[in-house]
Amino acid sequence: MFRVWCFLLPMIAGFGVPAMLASRAGARGALLYLGSVATLTLGFGLAAQATGAVILRVTLFTLAFAVLAAGVHLLFPWPRVGQIVSGCVVAALMASLFAFMRTFEPSLDLASIQSRIEWALALDPFSVMATSIFDIDLLRHPAIYSDISDYIVVYPTWGWVAACYVAAGVVLGTLGRGLRRLGRRNTEHGSRNTQSAVLRAP
Repeated sequence: MFRVWCFLLPMIAGFGVPAMLASRAGARGALLYLGSVATLTLGFGLAAQATGAVILRVTLFTLAFAVLAAGVHLLFPWPRVGQIVSGCVVAALMASLFAFMRTFEPSLDLASIQSRIEWALALDPFSVMATSIFDIDLLRHPAIYSDISDYIVVYPTWGWVAACYVAAGVVLGTLGRGLRRLGRRNTEHGSRNTQSAVLRAP
């Protein structure tokens, strides 16, 4: 039950945080939402007798993915548009591993295949959590792929991927804030010019 919950966390945080930001609750609601998600994660982890390190890693990784989703959302000045785009980004990242089903084509050279596999694993939060936190070898799991024992793949670490999520989210959010501020300045400048023109008119 705990692992199932953990694998659902990127979707829960990735879809939920932008939805809260787009609602009247705003940033405060998003923080409360993440707090409740972290509390449930702690409860499920303790019930499953998971180690504190695993619970901490899952929580931090989920928060990092939430920062990325929030950054994509905040890039757009229109809340609903930001929510839709961030949802599409979250869905694309979650499906990246499965979208690479044609990665293992015999016509491709070994180096190209391994490079595509590693990119797919690094992009997908599901695969990062499974391989780096729970030590599940996804590429040799019969439910995902099979018969690829010839490939030597270096799985990405959750800390590195989480740091990339946070960095991308902060950059996108900061960029969106700067664009909104610039837009307000242009609007204020335009209104001032209009008022000046009206006052000067005979």
